[in-house]
Amino acid sequence: MKRGCFLLLLCSVVIFASICSRCYNPVWKPDHVTTVKLPIDGVFYTVESYYGRGAIAPDVTRVYAHLEYAGKTTKALVLQGEDLLVKITWDFDNPRKVTFCFSGFTGIFQNQVTLSVGGTPGSSVTMHHNIMDCKSIGCFNFNKCCGSD
Repeated sequence: MKRGCFLLLLCSVVIFASICSRCYNPVWKPDHVTTVKLPIDGVFYTVESYYGRGAIAPDVTRVYAHLEYAGKTTKALVLQGEDLLVKITWDFDNPRKVTFCFSGFTGIFQNQVTLSVGGTPGSSVTMHHNIMDCKSIGCFNFNKCCGSD
């Protein structure tokens, strides 16, 4: 009887731990990825969404800046948060200035990242970031605030 209870408890703990690790472990593949290309050669952003599993696990969204040059790639985490909706825009006069319009809760934000894949000219780029929280400007409808379709 004790052995049966112990095995049941052990199986329950293993199942619970695997479900929780799925929610927060960054090595798992995202459930949804959106790519946004900029007018700078080789520079793009990905919005990676990890859907929460269970009642207490929130959705997590990560935004990465990427640089591809001469067959090499690099990426940097720019924005991360829970229950985020994100729209990425850039300044047409200076596409290195990127704005993230969002709704949700942010935990990580980098206002500047330098991406580099080598020591040659053109193999690095510095991106400058701004954020605009819909609710902070009094807009509670993400589509209306950020101009999403």
